[in-house]
Amino acid sequence: MTCRETKSLLNPYVDGELDSAGSLAVETHMRGCAWCLTDVENLHGLAAAIESGSLRFKAPARLKRCVQAAIRAANPEAGSSVFNWRWVSVLASAVLTIAVTLNGT
Repeated sequence: MTCRETKSLLNPYVDGELDSAGSLAVETHMRGCAWCLTDVENLHGLAAAIESGSLRFKAPARLKRCVQAAIRAANPEAGSSVFNWRWVSVLASAVLTIAVTLNGT
């Protein structure tokens, strides 16, 4: 297997998406190729950083307010609607609770 062929399989290899034959071919190539081995080690490091959350950040509260304002601006009728899904779910919960209570007695 050449470096070019191996490099096209490195991401699926690191993600565990290759079958046994594909994984074996990549591993065999890496035993004799320091460049591809370094690439795999770098990909493993990147995957570990992503899984640990060290590449994540908490968005500022101002961003949430800006997004909500943009949504309200794009759909101004939504905020003033009497038919609000939140109230519908509260009403449905109340009806279900009453029905269960009356049915159980």
